[in-house]
Amino acid sequence: GFMPEDVSAEKLGYDVRSCTEKSGNVRFIEVKARIANADYITITPNEHITALNKPDSFYLAIVMVEDDGCDVIYLNEPFDNNLDETVKSVNFKIENLINKASLKQKWRVSEHGIQEETD
Repeated sequence: GFMPEDVSAEKLGYDVRSCTEKSGNVRFIEVKARIANADYITITPNEHITALNKPDSFYLAIVMVEDDGCDVIYLNEPFDNNLDETVKSVNFKIENLINKASLKQKWRVSEHGIQEETD
């Protein structure tokens, strides 16, 4: 499996670098936690550029937090264009990112464990 490493303090454009020992596959994961039913997340230009530069290996993990657990939605290729270089951050509608992404996985995390959810 993948072995995660927290690199958020390094400001690389993602929070977690996760790789496998056998194949050397690497995933770059940006984590955004929001209260359940939130409509928007904020992305920095550095995060956005990293996603565009590493489309096959960048994942946006949106964590929707509730009292009894959380839903984690993993999105691959959630963005489709560059930001203006003067932009400091931009808000994206979560629903639009989910619809745009080429790969979507949703997991439910609670006191009962972790379960993949399907549509």
